[in-house]
Amino acid sequence: EVPKWIGWLGDCRKILESFESRTVPTPLILREHLPKLVKGNTLTLSSPSPYVPASVVETHTFAEAKSVSVKFDGSCHMPPNSTITLSGGGVTRVLKGLLGGTEAPTDSSLGIHVNDLVSPGKDWKWGRVHDKDEPPVGTVTAVTKWKDEANKGVRVKWESGCERLYRHNYKGKYDLKVVGENDKSTKPIVLPGDTVVMTIDVGSEGDDKDKGQGEGAIDWLGAYRFEPGVQFTIPYKEEEEFNANFSFSFWFRPPQDLAGSSSIFSRKVNMDGMPLIQFDILLSDGGRAWNLVMGNAEMGHGLYLNGSGVKVGMWNHLALTMDGNGAKVYLNGFDAARGSFEGTRMGAPMGGDLAVGGDFAGYVWNLKAWNRSLSEAEVKIESDGTVEGSTGIFRCLFAKEGGEGDPGRWMMGSGIWDAGVQGVVDTERAGKKDFEWRCVMVPSLGVDSVGPEEMEKLKAEYCVVSLKHDEALVRYANEICVKKMLDTASILRVGWEDISPVKEDLTRSPLLRDLSVQEGASEEGRLRPILARWKVIQLFNRTLHSALSYIDLSSDGEGSLAKLLSKNRRLIFRSLKLPIWEAALRATENPSDSMFELRINRNRASKNIRNYLTDTQGRWSCFGQAFRQMHSIAPSLLRRDNQLYNTTFMGERAHDAGGPYRETYCEYASEMQSSALPLFLPSPNGRHSIGLNRDAWVPNPDTSGGSTRLDMYSFVGKIFGITVRSQDYLSLTLPSIVWKVLCGEEVGIDDLEAIDVSFVKSMESIRRIDAEGVNEENFGDIIFETFETLRSDDEKVELVEGGSLRDVTFSNRHEYTDLAVKFRLHEFDDMLEAMRRGFACIVPQRQLCLFTWEEVSQMVVGSPTIDVALLKSATEYSGCSPDDKHVKFFWQALKEFNQEERAAFLRFTWSRTRLPLNKEGFSQRFKLQSCHLSPPDDYYPVAHTCFFSLELPAYSTLEITKDKLRYAVYNCMAIDGDDTEVGIAAGAMGWDDDE
Repeated sequence: EVPKWIGWLGDCRKILESFESRTVPTPLILREHLPKLVKGNTLTLSSPSPYVPASVVETHTFAEAKSVSVKFDGSCHMPPNSTITLSGGGVTRVLKGLLGGTEAPTDSSLGIHVNDLVSPGKDWKWGRVHDKDEPPVGTVTAVTKWKDEANKGVRVKWESGCERLYRHNYKGKYDLKVVGENDKSTKPIVLPGDTVVMTIDVGSEGDDKDKGQGEGAIDWLGAYRFEPGVQFTIPYKEEEEFNANFSFSFWFRPPQDLAGSSSIFSRKVNMDGMPLIQFDILLSDGGRAWNLVMGNAEMGHGLYLNGSGVKVGMWNHLALTMDGNGAKVYLNGFDAARGSFEGTRMGAPMGGDLAVGGDFAGYVWNLKAWNRSLSEAEVKIESDGTVEGSTGIFRCLFAKEGGEGDPGRWMMGSGIWDAGVQGVVDTERAGKKDFEWRCVMVPSLGVDSVGPEEMEKLKAEYCVVSLKHDEALVRYANEICVKKMLDTASILRVGWEDISPVKEDLTRSPLLRDLSVQEGASEEGRLRPILARWKVIQLFNRTLHSALSYIDLSSDGEGSLAKLLSKNRRLIFRSLKLPIWEAALRATENPSDSMFELRINRNRASKNIRNYLTDTQGRWSCFGQAFRQMHSIAPSLLRRDNQLYNTTFMGERAHDAGGPYRETYCEYASEMQSSALPLFLPSPNGRHSIGLNRDAWVPNPDTSGGSTRLDMYSFVGKIFGITVRSQDYLSLTLPSIVWKVLCGEEVGIDDLEAIDVSFVKSMESIRRIDAEGVNEENFGDIIFETFETLRSDDEKVELVEGGSLRDVTFSNRHEYTDLAVKFRLHEFDDMLEAMRRGFACIVPQRQLCLFTWEEVSQMVVGSPTIDVALLKSATEYSGCSPDDKHVKFFWQALKEFNQEERAAFLRFTWSRTRLPLNKEGFSQRFKLQSCHLSPPDDYYPVAHTCFFSLELPAYSTLEITKDKLRYAVYNCMAIDGDDTEVGIAAGAMGWDDDE
């Protein structure tokens, strides 16, 4: 048996390929569409009456079927000598005297079945079961438990008559082997090919066959199939006016798709020229409910009864008895409803034929009438067989005996109808309805079964939008997971109606709006594209959830599944990849809690920065001092999620309990995005105040720094990796062109436009200048470029050797723009590769191929948006409460602060400028403490960064709260002195260090 994970991997590949080709994925067809196709082609067959006919030969063909499974259900009860023969594709299966059902194909994994023939197997240890020389053969009587393990025990009855229990795949042990099957085997029936021939031979019924009330016993030939418009009329006779005591009963089988309300058996009488209903039995609710209507002589309703419980697609028995004005209806032998007739009972002095059918679709059989009221016991017997000795008015079997158009065959009980019908004496079959069969034939269909027209319909339903729309859907789903705290299992199954976007969501995502808003479409029409794509995306992620642990993510060869996944990483739910990522982080983590010492002289760094110096060799900046002390440490020692080092701020009386450690990362980030370090520059868009990412910084393309400069970039990558593990986020703003290299995403023209829109538009205008009417003759009058371009630091470089002397012409303009774009896309390659190497030695690289650049960026820098509600949810109170007036002032002040002020507040209280992404990410709670200084309005709040706490005076107004808080966060950034031995020693260091 092929392992399931092989199929999961194959399905993942097919769905991924369909995303790129914009075709309907094969697994979706197999899972979503083919079941409907199979259901539409499934046949439910059963005895054409409650009694089995003498023989049946039927051929059923299922177009494009690879095989057909046949399952008989548990209601089958055939005569002992009967046979059911099924043939197809060269395979024949014979069932003799079938009692009960056969197993479904899904049950076949057991490998052994009731009525299989078995002999001792490879692990037999139970001695001899008979004295013959040949191996014993027994019959399986049950598949049961062995030592409380289901389906691991097999009960066998041997030829000698003894019956015992044996092991079957219990801890890999097999006491038995299957050597054949007898004609009573219940094993699944699967016939190859598209055609099934079924032959049923009832055989001899034994002693019951000749029991009857008269001579001339006949075989049953099948019930009559009524279609709408076909009506069988029984001419009026005054002996059958049904205005005294009477009973009638019949068998009927409605189809599974019966529509509307339809009459089975009725009589309409003519009174003064008006047709009135004497009685009418109808079906409604798709054939599942019945109604009885009887009119009275006053031209009104005399009786109306109704009920449910009709079994569609199966035989039902219905009986009505009238005793005076009391009416009872029985369904399948049980009392279903009763009532009293109101008014005068209506006779039929003006005539009125009995009518069977008309607008009914289905089978009717054995309609019988009596001129007396049957007892409940007689009705019960009638529903099981027949009332022996009954001398009813008539009986009509509707058996097809003649040729085409012959509506049926009449059989008379009391001989009342002698004229105009075939004179066949009625003979009742004795006993209960013992003999019946029912089966379902299910074709196995493949994708080939879906025709071209149907495939086009599917494509129109599932492939109407672009890959970008799919990515927008996944991005929205990831946001919803965070907002609604949905786990992986939930997002894989949740219906779109439970997470559908609101107006604000559509405003933020034009692509999502494209999917959800279509002018003039109905609600169903507007939802169809988004529902279809959501179904595909969920199917892909469910399949990937099963397969992900079996995929070798290190295989990046063209055509590999890992490469395909990496290319389509934006289609993967974030909740699917996070467990894989977190497991990889744990597996590569250094379990040690020991810290090394790191000395930072912030006074020295600050002095040089104030003098506008740049630390080109990484010696005096805070970043440079850390680089000199940490870069040579083995990377494995830096792979920790807790505090790596104990910080000594030289010349400052700080004892590191966490605050100084976090403060170092604030210093590193601040210096990276400044002239203090030669590593990053403001983006061209920022310098020119145009386009996106005006606040972003890009690597410095200047390569004059040599190996030391590249080592500093590598150290930047290590810092990134350390922050990913510890979640001490860096306050950095870097563009996609940086993050994509770190996680292996392909860089394109959009990434270049995101940092230098002027350059991209300039190149586009030169390429398409012919559309503006410029040609080879006048090109030189407009464009004065040579084969040179400006780097991101505004330094000019040649694109080819001697490029400064080679003019751009109309004919070579494409070559020029291609070279310029290529250069700008790769101008940071050396720096980014060094950063990637540093990053890769701290965090696992294989799993990064699953994450988008936005997700990797968030791992390093967190979210720049400081959510006050999130901070409030992670707050505990000491000496005050959330209901205190001054506490309410505090939270309102933070809400009114802008993002820059909130970041300053975080650095003031916690030595970091970014919040964790969720409540669970807080390593320590924010503690809001009371401050009893008086008068409170004269004092500023006091922060303890090591403990993420704030002592808040009880300010009297909101305005005072905002003023005091704003002043403190901007003007009280120095770390308070600690009067500990370590703090005092740190304060004495570094004052004379001018190196």
